[in-house]
Amino acid sequence: YHSILEQEVSERTHDLVQVNKDLAVEIIERKRIELELQEAKDIAVEANKSKSEFLANISHEIRTPLNAIINFTELCLDTHTTPEQKEHLDYVWFSAHHLLRL
Repeated sequence: YHSILEQEVSERTHDLVQVNKDLAVEIIERKRIELELQEAKDIAVEANKSKSEFLANISHEIRTPLNAIINFTELCLDTHTTPEQKEHLDYVWFSAHHLLRL
């Protein structure tokens, strides 16, 4: 009976050692995946920051000339214009304001 118990203990010990090895491999793999995910997240955060900076810069670069277009259009509208000219200037003014809202 004693040798049977020793055999079972030996088999279970062997099984536990194998499970521990498998767990160690799984832990290493999970840590590698976590590192890859963190690197991907860092890249995505940096890309989002770059995108935001680009859009802010482009927004400023677009708004400045649009404001000039609006102001000069308003100056033209304050002068004597034909109905056709007024219609065109109103369209320019409306379009420029519409672009500023984007």
